[in-house]
Amino acid sequence: MSDHHTGAGRILSVDTMRGFAMVLVMLQHAYQVVDPGRISPLTDLAIYLPTRMASVAFMSVSGMMIAYFLCTVPDWTAVYRRFARRALMLLVVAHTAIHVARYSYYTPVGFASFWQHFAFDFPITTTIGLCLLIAPVIIRRTSLISRAVVVGALLVSTSAAIMLWRPESTFALALKTALFGGPEGQSPIIVGWPLIPWLAIFLGGSLVGEALARVRCGELSMTTLTAQARRAGLVLLVIGLALTAGYKFGKQWLGVDDPLVFSALYPTRTTSLLFVYWAVLLWIFSLLIDRIDLHGRYGRLSWALSVFGRTSLFTYVVQFVFVHSLPALVGWHWNIGLGGFAAIFLYTVPMTWLCSYAYGRMRGWLSPADFSRLKSFAARHHELPAH
Repeated sequence: MSDHHTGAGRILSVDTMRGFAMVLVMLQHAYQVVDPGRISPLTDLAIYLPTRMASVAFMSVSGMMIAYFLCTVPDWTAVYRRFARRALMLLVVAHTAIHVARYSYYTPVGFASFWQHFAFDFPITTTIGLCLLIAPVIIRRTSLISRAVVVGALLVSTSAAIMLWRPESTFALALKTALFGGPEGQSPIIVGWPLIPWLAIFLGGSLVGEALARVRCGELSMTTLTAQARRAGLVLLVIGLALTAGYKFGKQWLGVDDPLVFSALYPTRTTSLLFVYWAVLLWIFSLLIDRIDLHGRYGRLSWALSVFGRTSLFTYVVQFVFVHSLPALVGWHWNIGLGGFAAIFLYTVPMTWLCSYAYGRMRGWLSPADFSRLKSFAARHHELPAH
């Protein structure tokens, strides 16, 4: 059995954070099955606004952990090789598995629809895989301040490229979409998580990862870390709200008629809302660190979420079966209201959890008395564990 997965090598708050993000993913994906005609704009906003934070959480946490390992493991090349293997699995295995799990969701159901998505629709796992290959080099060669500047430059360049780069050839349009994104329907490929802005989000998470590494090395206390995270969250919230207000003012007084300008500046996960999401995530993470890693209070909800967190890739793939393919098989997709949405979500979470728990036990990542073991571990270790 692997101690790395069952306690001795885990930061328990990170696993719970990942699990929380996974529940948000299921909530969002269940909502994608509803009939838009039965949903009010207010309901749409109330569900999508918080659930879209999930992808920011996953990308940020991935960057956080790779930076943590790079700063705490003496041989950084061993860390890079480990994550390069994971990147390969994400780029090849996960890409295939996700489209297989969504097979019945694609219309019309059949190999032609499956192949169309397999060849031209790239999920978030593809972007994470690329970031795992690129980001370690940047992390190793930049200080915290210079990396924060890189993050800002990548985000600004994304908006600038969407507005100013207007390619005409199919290849150039696909390249722009893959790197920077843009309005939906203009590109031959579907990339919901373009590389440049999401690499910025990945690197943003690495800043927190280095702070965690400083705690591990005794250079920073967890109490100080949580206080800094809360203050940083407040600053990020002010930035996000100011940018959003600036967009609203510009739209009202200057007008935003060009779809490329609209796409580049509209509040989303890679523009002004990103800073709001980062603020909320920092506050949640600081709360989990304070509760679990600092005071050793580890409850069943934290543990249940950690099952998703420790099997995150498997969980992400399997939930598509319950949230997309099975509803499509019974004719529910794009044909239900809020009641059907709630039903899909409420059966997806426990069914996915049972599959993830079984997978974790099969892989040796969950011990027979897993909750008791981790609860005891949290009570004994009020500091970040060695890796």
